[in-house]
Amino acid sequence: MNFEEFLSFHNSIDNLDGLFVKYSQIGGFPIFAKYSDQNLAKHLKRLLKCSLTDFDIDLLRDIADNVGVPRSIFNIYESMKKRRAVSKDKLYKKLSELIEQGYIFSIIEYQKSSIFKYFLIDQTLQSIFESKKDFSRLFELMVVSELRKRDLSGFFYRNIEIYISETKTAILPFPFAESSIFEKIIKRTLKNLKTLGAEKLQIITMNFEETYNYKSKNSPEILFEAIKFTRWALTL
Repeated sequence: MNFEEFLSFHNSIDNLDGLFVKYSQIGGFPIFAKYSDQNLAKHLKRLLKCSLTDFDIDLLRDIADNVGVPRSIFNIYESMKKRRAVSKDKLYKKLSELIEQGYIFSIIEYQKSSIFKYFLIDQTLQSIFESKKDFSRLFELMVVSELRKRDLSGFFYRNIEIYISETKTAILPFPFAESSIFEKIIKRTLKNLKTLGAEKLQIITMNFEETYNYKSKNSPEILFEAIKFTRWALTL
């Protein structure tokens, strides 16, 4: 489920912030809605043990620990070698299987065919597999997977998390943004946005909102919009 479907499942649009916290904890699978955060993790681990091999689980853990990191398949192979003995053929085969089964998805780097960012399909999986809890990484996954759940695809480019060509919109997860950071993001991304021909940069946050229109003689107007996840996810 995406966030909008999650709200419909709970028959509520009241207390969006509270429901967002619940969504971040239990994810988008309706079957898990009845479990507490602690019991959910135990139950999901049991389910995965029954359907996946130890190697599969190690690979999911490696992906969880490297969310948002640009990587080639060879980089994953090198990382997995530190966990266990593995051949390139086995790694490539298992990675393809987990992508086909829907556990993992990826976005490709602009103008590069071998570099990807890999993500687990839902924040529940991220929470149980990552070795060290990191909310910024979890939030990044939630934003990218929200787009995936709505069949919106794109590519990443330097410090832009994902660019949707059809809408000329760049997306950047930044949960704890504030005015001073907002200004720095504008300066840092402006050149890259011009390169892509973007018309909008949406900075997805926890609770900060602000807009700024940039216009120059040699480029189209660009809208910089900081927007809360709870509002953004309902306008996709």
